[in-house]
Amino acid sequence: MSKADRVRGGRAPAGSVMLDEQREGEGAPLVFLHGDDGLLFTSEFLGALGAQFEVRAPTHPGWGASECPPHLLTVEDLSYVYLHYLEATLERPAPVVASSFGAWLAAAIATKNTARISSLVLVCPLGIKISDRETRDFVDTYVVSRQEAERAYYGDGPRPDLLALGPDDFEYMARAEEAMARFGFRPYLHDRALVHRLHRIDVPTLIVWGTEDVFVQDPSAYASAFAAAIGPNARTLALPGGHRLEEQHPQELVDAIVEHVGSVATVPVGARS
Repeated sequence: MSKADRVRGGRAPAGSVMLDEQREGEGAPLVFLHGDDGLLFTSEFLGALGAQFEVRAPTHPGWGASECPPHLLTVEDLSYVYLHYLEATLERPAPVVASSFGAWLAAAIATKNTARISSLVLVCPLGIKISDRETRDFVDTYVVSRQEAERAYYGDGPRPDLLALGPDDFEYMARAEEAMARFGFRPYLHDRALVHRLHRIDVPTLIVWGTEDVFVQDPSAYASAFAAAIGPNARTLALPGGHRLEEQHPQELVDAIVEHVGSVATVPVGARS
């Protein structure tokens, strides 16, 4: 099967909002919620994941061509959009894999209802604050240079070749940066209440963190705190790489996802509330 046959684009309903959605591969469905840069640099990762599942990768409101009506202003707002999306597009629970900003969003969704979620994989998640008010948990990419921001995301490892991008790609990146400012800035990349709700996540959850992640100030402690807030359903896994593991080490991440999903028994719709 050619890549053109495996990758399919379309629109997906999410309540009153329509989302762009990419589907890749065949088999049991798996939902992927992207990080800061959208789906721009995820083709290798989605291709490897699509060899195991039918990957459904919607584009968040504000990114790409997905609709973003004025009333959507916070990650909490987006979480309700995705509750509608999961109910409209899945007939039974499916794994949800999410990275960085998308992992924050996935966690917010799962604190409300996991009826359509069989398991979670949160890759380098954001969304909580573990330090005091005077200490940063994340590099402030709004005040550092582009070079420093790239090092924060990728460490000293491989990173995208921006010279290979076209005008449409740079427009996509600009829209993604605007969306991050809209949804992730006040307060910066966290919700003060989320850590107090994470215990409501009642599905097996794997939290993956990169040993060379310098965007998160202490990625090991951050992943451990995230897992502890969820409780006994959660465990952590360290992989070599920076904050954007799905771009730098896609196959290693896919192997971890396949192992986690394979260890989880499917739970019928309606068995959890």
